[in-house]
Amino acid sequence: MSNRHPPPSSLCNRFARAPRVGIVAIVIWMAFASGGRPIGSLPAHIARGAGASEPSACEPSVARAAAPDRIPLGATTSVTATVAIRCEDVPLPLDIALVVDRSPSMKGAAIDAARDAARSFVERSDLVRSRIALVSFSDTGDVDAELSHDARYLRSAIDGLKTPARGGTDVAAGLRAAGRVLSGERSRPLASDVIVLLSDARNGLGDLPVRQQARILRDSGVHIITIALGISADVELMASIASTLEDAHVTADSAVLAEIFERIAGDLMSIGAREVIVLDTLADGIDAVPGSSRPPARSDGHTLEWRLGLLGAAPRSMVVDIRPDRIGRLPTSAGAEIVWTDSLGREGRAAIPIPLIEVFDPTAATATPSPSTTHIASATPFAPSTEAPPITPTVHAPPEMPTTDASGPSKHLAYLPFASSLGCSKVERRTDVMLLLDASTTMNTALPDGRTRLAAAKASASRFAGRAIDVGALVGIATFDAEARVLVAPTDARAALDGGLDAIHTRVGSRLDRGVASARTALVAMPTTGAARAIVILTDGRVVGASDGDVAEAAAMARAGGIELWAIALGADPVGIALLERMTDDPSRVVDVEGGSGLDRAFDALFTRAICR
Repeated sequence: MSNRHPPPSSLCNRFARAPRVGIVAIVIWMAFASGGRPIGSLPAHIARGAGASEPSACEPSVARAAAPDRIPLGATTSVTATVAIRCEDVPLPLDIALVVDRSPSMKGAAIDAARDAARSFVERSDLVRSRIALVSFSDTGDVDAELSHDARYLRSAIDGLKTPARGGTDVAAGLRAAGRVLSGERSRPLASDVIVLLSDARNGLGDLPVRQQARILRDSGVHIITIALGISADVELMASIASTLEDAHVTADSAVLAEIFERIAGDLMSIGAREVIVLDTLADGIDAVPGSSRPPARSDGHTLEWRLGLLGAAPRSMVVDIRPDRIGRLPTSAGAEIVWTDSLGREGRAAIPIPLIEVFDPTAATATPSPSTTHIASATPFAPSTEAPPITPTVHAPPEMPTTDASGPSKHLAYLPFASSLGCSKVERRTDVMLLLDASTTMNTALPDGRTRLAAAKASASRFAGRAIDVGALVGIATFDAEARVLVAPTDARAALDGGLDAIHTRVGSRLDRGVASARTALVAMPTTGAARAIVILTDGRVVGASDGDVAEAAAMARAGGIELWAIALGADPVGIALLERMTDDPSRVVDVEGGSGLDRAFDALFTRAICR
């Protein structure tokens, strides 16, 4: 390991060696590793009370849902827990290692974008409280800048990043170098350490060294955030090493790297909880499906344990599939809780509510069951949850008469009823919805009426949002290109929604999977009110930068959390339509239109099915 840029002399004071409190790794590859203590046991500092005389003042937000919540004996269901922690007093001090791939494949625009992104990260970070180091790798891992509070020193090291004429990609070497920086003589006993790793290629020595090194970091308390750049990046490997599902970032477009780095820096600077652990003890008669936990949890067959590392106000989710072995109305767990330590060393803990599921005997002669709904359990900070019977939504039978738009018959539109111009006569259950609009460059395509696809989509989406708000719904706006962003959280403020729609501009890329994940996060972050939740997707083509499997997985996670998916395909080909059908898990929820004249009618159809019920 070489030290190309030694730190300024004013920053060379060395800290005494001490046990590490936590290491956070932002790997633009993804990392998951587990610890070596018994499942269900708490870390030593928590068992001791961490020497703090009062509990943490941080406020957790916890929710849990089972979907479906009514299943036949022998079937499985998915349970999703979503947690966040808001700490208003003192954010955590961080030591952050930016780990950047400088292998020959990064030559040109990619390394230029990486330098710009790293500079943006430094500018967005609080360097009074936190320190940053720069590590780069090709065949070897090198320390370009030691941990420092000095922005000028860090920018100088970033400016010096260059790609070699030849060489390979050894991600594990970059991780090892970062680990040495964070655990060396300059480490701070009360700082949580962060590694941010960016790579655009597959590891030259295979997956195993990367997974092993990530596990070593995780066992030392490392929280890993990953970013995969470009179509050649090993997205699956990077996802496998990230600390949580939301800590894995993927983009095919180097132009959006700075935005990703800025968002990560902003999230990190607001984090106030470290060594966060979620424990879930299975109830009698409930078994976890082996290998189904996402992200992977440690398990002894009785208790599941997720180590989340750092946690802030941005929600993080955990999913596990369970299989009951008896019939009846059953709790999914015997108990679940989240524990953490704040920046002042105070312990915090809160119960996580437990949803119920109904398991029936499929061989018994019974009446046709009512449609299954999702049972969502939630609780305010430190308060026990209260269980209420699930609400069964009204089901509208699809009409038999097919319909057409101006451009000809529409296969999927034939399944959907149209709303009258007078709106709903009665809404029995409110539905909050995220509108997810495609902002890829193909949305600049002109329609026969002279508008672009995006302009037509904005107009129809605005009309839909207004109608939904009129019947009590909350509506949010999200968009996707090579990245995804939530422009407006669910609201009833029409001006905010129109402002969000106006702010959408096209960019390169089409990461529908990341769009669904962002829209899902926005809905999950809302207080639980008993309202139904839905994502309405509008897209005009196929996915770029991810596989259909990635998109289907993101959709499945949303559905597992009780979120309905509906879609409008604007001029999409049969392959794109088939993917949307797979995402919604119901072809009748996909509306296929060719031109702008059909968009209002498509949104009317979805209003009738998804909102007016």
